Amino acid sequence: VELMLESTTSVTCWFLSSRMLRWIMLTAVLLGTAGGAFGSPAGDDPGEALVRRALEANPSMASLQERVDALENRALQAGARPEPLLGVEYSNMPVTAPVPGNHPMSGVQLRLQQTVLVPGTVPRRVAAADARVRIGEASLQEGRVSLAAAVRRTYWQLALTRQLRTVTGEHLVQ
Repeated sequence: VELMLESTTSVTCWFLSSRMLRWIMLTAVLLGTAGGAFGSPAGDDPGEALVRRALEANPSMASLQERVDALENRALQAGARPEPLLGVEYSNMPVTAPVPGNHPMSGVQLRLQQTVLVPGTVPRRVAAADARVRIGEASLQEGRVSLAAAVRRTYWQLALTRQLRTVTGEHLVQ
């Protein structure tokens, strides 16, 4: 779509307000810039290709994805019960006579230790870890949407600027 102002058109449009004329020109410029994007399938828009590339190459998105992966791993660990501890202690033995029972306060101890959790602790830990994963996923999605919006906005601003430069150049030549 080309914007061509002929002398007859400009004479007939002189009664339009300058603000309305600017809106008409802006709409014509945007339609001309879009080319066939409004009628084309979703995958053909070059702005969408830029969005996909930005989402793949942006280090912030990769960092957020790694954070979500780490939170998912922690969620798996949150459901595990504490491991039991087994220990052997050989205490208060003199180096010269290492036989238990001959010396006071000396001996060999065998120790088995297990942390007893309050009922409901593990499900609450799992629920909290799952909530952190959902928060991380929401943060990742928000970052993706924000980045895509910024890329689209910049792309269309650049397209508008290029089209306005072309139109201005054409008017200066006339």
